Amino acid sequence: MKRDLDLLRAYAQTRSEVAFATLVEQYQGLVYGAALRQTRDRGLAEEITQAVFIDLARKCRTLRPGTILLDWFEQPRERAEPPVIAWIGENPKSRRWGKKIRLFKSTWENPLPEVAIETVDFLALKSGPSPFLVALTAE
Repeated sequence: MKRDLDLLRAYAQTRSEVAFATLVEQYQGLVYGAALRQTRDRGLAEEITQAVFIDLARKCRTLRPGTILLDWFEQPRERAEPPVIAWIGENPKSRRWGKKIRLFKSTWENPLPEVAIETVDFLALKSGPSPFLVALTAE
């Protein structure tokens, strides 16, 4: 538990990707499993999982000392924005598999606005479909 908060603190203070990736690796199965049980939809469960970790990245600086991360993950997800499906379609390959292609709209806020963003990396939660960037706008 203390290790979780140390990793969150490292991410909040220095934007340590290694620290945050360690937390994601440790808890993504739990979060994804809960989302899959609720939605029974793998694509939507992956989007919810991503939204939960985005929410954690945004709120890591405001978590109270002594917060048990496992309890935080088990709280209702009203604080994480639900994924918004912007488009649903198909192509020949998706038709063969009997699947639809979904494009989700998502937003992200820099948890450390004083630190310039130099790159944007995408990581897939599983070996299946990978997210991709369609458009990026900044203010």
